Amino acid sequence: MSHFYGTLDNGVNNQRTMRGFASNGFSVEAQSWEGKIKVKLDVDEKGNNTYKVYRENHGSSNIATDIIAEGTFNEYKR
Repeated sequence: MSHFYGTLDNGVNNQRTMRGFASNGFSVEAQSWEGKIKVKLDVDEKGNNTYKVYRENHGSSNIATDIIAEGTFNEYKR
């Protein structure tokens, strides 16, 4: 059974649902020519659902990889 779910909606096509599992997590990337945002969902050693949000380089952009936010779904750390 899936542990994580995500939807893709570009405003033109129907929404698409993607699934992820506790054993291997779930990742999403949204990109432009100026960079990309990556969201990674996982389950930690205590069984908590965790997230990390990254800003990363893409294509010819010249930005450093940065963790924007991280934490569990029950708390928020910046």
